Parts: sequence; structure tokens; C-alpha cells
Amino acid sequence: MTSDEKALIALLVAAFILKKSDTKALATLILAGRIAAMKAAYNQASSVIGASTDWAPDAELTKMAEKASEKDAESITVTYGSDLESVATGFVESWMIDHETLDGCEAAAKAELASWATTRAEWKSEQITGYTCGSGANDGVDLWIGDVVDGDFDIPDDISLDDIQVEIQPSESSKDECEDYAGNRYDFDEDLPDFPMHENCPHRKVIVYKEQ
Repeated sequence: MTSDEKALIALLVAAFILKKSDTKALATLILAGRIAAMKAAYNQASSVIGASTDWAPDAELTKMAEKASEKDAESITVTYGSDLESVATGFVESWMIDHETLDGCEAAAKAELASWATTRAEWKSEQITGYTCGSGANDGVDLWIGDVVDGDFDIPDDISLDDIQVEIQPSESSKDECEDYAGNRYDFDEDLPDFPMHENCPHRKVIVYKEQ
């Protein structure tokens, strides 16, 4: 690859790369989604057994969520940058094979990268939302279980811990690591993995009454 080709690729990457402000904004959105899912999962678990909680994470938990969200945003930015460079490089290499000159390549590459970035953002945003809300919900349920076991809030008198379990929903699963858990029910003292277990994983922990 010539120095001119390398310079063009660098220019293209610089034109489409995520800036620090973009990563910071992404971290803020991820945090909001994670906290909302955490609160919803915790309070929904309470509603299943008829308990009344208006729970929200304390300062320590919020700080932990902030750090996790920043880490996720950084990882997303790095992955995007790597993918971007790969697409830009592939376009320039293909252009040179077809045209044997860089004339017109920059404009064509920018149009191609703009289309690629838009398409990628559409499916990637859904993936990020699913993972963020899923991990937040997982944390919310785990925190709820810990609080119930520790007696941090009152449950109705006619209910005991023996009456409730964790179910992994939905019951359907593709042939992946979730298959061993999907649709199954577990007692609180059983060791379960965190969900989502992988990208595009739909599975969640849900509090349910034990089947009689």
C-alpha cells in the first residue's frame, strides 16, 4: 500500500471517527438506560409478591453504574473505530484494483462510509439498547434478591422465600450458552450467570411464584 493510500485512509477514518464528546454522550445514554432498567426490574419483582417498594440505586450503586457505562461506551467506540478503519481500507484497496488511481476515491469513499455508518448505527443501537437494559434488569433482580434475603424490606405475611423463584425468560433459545437456562426456574441460593450472556441475548431473570 502506498503512502498516498495510507494517507487517504487516515483522512477517511478521521472524518467518521467518534469524538470524545460522542463517547461521553453515549456513556450518558447507556447509564440512563441501565438505571431505568435496574429500577424497573427491582420494583417489578416487588410487585409480583405484592410488596410495595419505590427503590432507586444509592450513590454507591449509581457510581458503579457510571463506571460500567463509561467502560461500555469506550468499548463501543474502539470497536467502531476498528470496523471503520477496516471498511475504509477495503474500499480504497478495491478502488485501486478497479481504477489504478486515487482520482475520485475520496468522494466515493465518503459516500460509502456515510451509508455504512448510518446502516450500522441502526442495528447497533438496537443491540446496545438490548444489552444495556438487559444488564440493568439483571442487576435490579440480583439486588432485589439480596435485599429480600437480608430482610431489608417487608414482604407480605402470607409469603415466604420458599414461595418464590427466579425464572429465565423467554423459554425459547437458540443453540448457545443460554439453552441450558431458558425457561428453567431456580431457587435464590442457586448460582446463576449474569444475563444477557452474549450479544443479542434476549434472556432475563424474572421473579415468579413457585409452581405448586
